[in-house]
Amino acid sequence: MKGVRCFGTSMYPFIKNGEIVLYCEDVVGFKRGDMIVYALGDKIYIHRIVSIDGERFIVSNDDDIERHVIKREQILGRVLSRYNGAFGYILHFVLRYIRMVKKFFYGYN
Repeated sequence: MKGVRCFGTSMYPFIKNGEIVLYCEDVVGFKRGDMIVYALGDKIYIHRIVSIDGERFIVSNDDDIERHVIKREQILGRVLSRYNGAFGYILHFVLRYIRMVKKFFYGYN
């Protein structure tokens, strides 16, 4: 098990700015909705798996603004969180819908 400090709010409310996230270095058995830690260039990201196509993974932050296509070898591990897997994926869409409604009616996120 390892830890990484998060900067930014792209996975809010599941991960808050400045929090330390623990992850296991297990890199098998991924499924849609899992939050993973991966390396892209010289940066480390935590995003959610949107889809899997063989050895390619499409990942996105929970704001669904930033998407990356990564390979299995870029994955450092799976985030240890109660918001991982199917529950987190469903909650991600519910919160995105709420933000969309608030923006439509109130003009803000």
